[in-house]
Amino acid sequence: MDNTPKENISQIMAVLSVNTKIHSHPRSTIIFLAEKCVLLHKGVVALCRQRDNLVYGYYSAPMIFGLNLSNLNPDLYIRPCGNIQCEIIEHSEVIKLADEHKIWKSIALFSMKMTSQALHYHNRLTATSTRELIIACLMALETEDDIVRSRIVAVDYIQSRTNLSRSAVMKLLAELKSYGGVTISKGLLVSLDKAVLDTI
Repeated sequence: MDNTPKENISQIMAVLSVNTKIHSHPRSTIIFLAEKCVLLHKGVVALCRQRDNLVYGYYSAPMIFGLNLSNLNPDLYIRPCGNIQCEIIEHSEVIKLADEHKIWKSIALFSMKMTSQALHYHNRLTATSTRELIIACLMALETEDDIVRSRIVAVDYIQSRTNLSRSAVMKLLAELKSYGGVTISKGLLVSLDKAVLDTI
C-alpha cells in the first residue's frame, strides 16, 4: 500500500532499528506478530489472519507491523512474497526505546493511519455481491505500490483477500474484461475503466 505515513515510519525505524539485528528471510517464512514488532527493511509481505489465511493487505518496505503494543495481534502473521530483510523486536524493548527517544507521537499517528486502513478494508469486504467484492479488490489493487502490482497476479490478489473460489474469480474477471472494464496482461492488472465498471 502506498498511503502509509512514510515520515512517521522513518522516524520510528531510526530509533528502533539496529543494523546487526536485520536478517534475511525466504518466501517460506511465517512471522507471527503476537507481542512482537517487525521492521520490514526490504521486500514485500502479506499481512494475514491465521484462522483462515485471509490477506488484509500487501506491504512493501519500509514498513512496521505490531506497533499497537496491546497484544491485539495473536491471530496475525506476515508472509513474505519473496526474499525479505527485517528485524523482530519485543514489545518491551519498543516501549523502552519509545520512552527514551520520545517517539510516541509518531507511533500514535502511524497507528491511527493503519487503523483507518483496516476500517476501510473491512468496509470493502461488506460488499453485497461477488461482483462488487471483486471490483472493490481490483480498485484496491490499482492503488497498491508498483512493486506489489508487478509481483502479484490479479486472481491471486483477489482470492487471497476474499477466500472466493478461483473459478468464481476467473469467471468474473473474464466478464469484466469482455466489457472493457479491466485490462490484464500476463495475469497482472494493467488498468481499470471505472466508468465502464460503474455501468456493469
